[in-house]
Amino acid sequence: MIGWGTVPREPARRAAFIRAHRRSVQRWLDDLESAGVVAHEPERDGDGVWWRTQILLLAAPTPSGGEIVVARARARTWKARERLRQRTARRAPTLAGIRARSATPIARTRARLARRRAAVGHETARRAAIEATIAASRDLTHPFGAPPTSAFALASAQRLQRVEASRAEGSAALRPVQTLDEPEAVAGKTGARGRVTRADAPAARTTGTEEVRHLSREAFDALVRQRLAAASEIAERRRTLIQPHVAARAEAVLSWPAGSRCPLGRLREAWVVHRHGLATAVESGSASAGPVREELSTDVQRAIALYEAHAEERPPGWPVSGAAALCALASQRRAEQFVGDLARLLVLAKGMRAVAAQRDGLRVARAQRRAAARRRAAAGPRVLQFRLAAPRFETAEGRRTRVRDAVLLAEGDPSAWPNAELALKHLAALSVHDVRLLEPDRCEELDGVGARATRYRDQLARGTWALPPSRFNRKEEPPQ
Repeated sequence: MIGWGTVPREPARRAAFIRAHRRSVQRWLDDLESAGVVAHEPERDGDGVWWRTQILLLAAPTPSGGEIVVARARARTWKARERLRQRTARRAPTLAGIRARSATPIARTRARLARRRAAVGHETARRAAIEATIAASRDLTHPFGAPPTSAFALASAQRLQRVEASRAEGSAALRPVQTLDEPEAVAGKTGARGRVTRADAPAARTTGTEEVRHLSREAFDALVRQRLAAASEIAERRRTLIQPHVAARAEAVLSWPAGSRCPLGRLREAWVVHRHGLATAVESGSASAGPVREELSTDVQRAIALYEAHAEERPPGWPVSGAAALCALASQRRAEQFVGDLARLLVLAKGMRAVAAQRDGLRVARAQRRAAARRRAAAGPRVLQFRLAAPRFETAEGRRTRVRDAVLLAEGDPSAWPNAELALKHLAALSVHDVRLLEPDRCEELDGVGARATRYRDQLARGTWALPPSRFNRKEEPPQ
């Protein structure tokens, strides 16, 4: 019924069968016991060895029709699941992984852990000093008006009990109402700078619950509308005040000089302006750009440096600065977060680097020297040439590598050929003997630089990097 077959009779195979299925049987018995269907208990023999398991059938309720349908559907797929489990190999931990986890950390890891321990120790000492200062002073409040993050209570339990006891003994009429200190008085006690107020300015007053409960429904609705209008007016004044500054900062990123490091916060804010609009940047800042990872700043500088190093091969109408290029990618509105356009900038920069490298004659010379070194290593003095027969079979990757080295040794450029098949057809010197392929030819490019350069040119032809009509299409001024 289960699909495991008969139980073997040989002791070794029987033990292996039990080890393979013991956990499944134990799990089923536990599930049946929790459902109230059976009760099981393992027993030991006289020598203390597990001997058998007693299973007691209990009176179970009759299953419903829906439960029977589900059970039958699951039973029909039982053999398929069992065959899949038998074909799936167990992934045991490798010796290399165990050694890597138990090895001594490298110097960089030890340095990082030491810096973390030092930071934690410094933070612990700082919190302890703050706690000691607060405990020694009479006023237990924080000097800036709020308790530190490590302070869970401003007073001890005994002091609170004494205050509550004294209040309970006195009469409520004898206790005067506590008044709040003025901002100027609080600022004078703490040494902080108080808020400048006009002498004729009316004091801020908020309607309390006692005053609102006597209002009618119409008066209450009017009060709510008044409050909402006041809140909208405050928000509008805030937007009016912030909007010019955000627009100016975004405009400054567009004209950011190449080779100069742009702050990450300003770059993310400018990206939000060009991706989601100025109103979103004014309302939420750079929150729409997504979370900030620890290594984000390093990735941004790496992509920008690669773009600016090969700015001569940039798409038409694109800026020279990498910071402005990120804003140009944001104007296409294809990525939802900042890291998406950062990855696209890295892809664009690699394509530009491939086009520049394809035109570099020194790169081909270096590749030719490496191919000659590989040929000399294959035909070294210790290799018996008469024992090396010509290969009759090869893989697609082996053919690509062989034809690429042959083109280099013939003082050619592999990036000029789309694939190995065309090179073999048009270069008769490469077709020395017929070598059969063991697999279908994927027609991959001979050179990775040429393949990336070809993809970049195809993207330019399809308009992948075309910018919308905006400020990026204006004529650039020559760099000073």
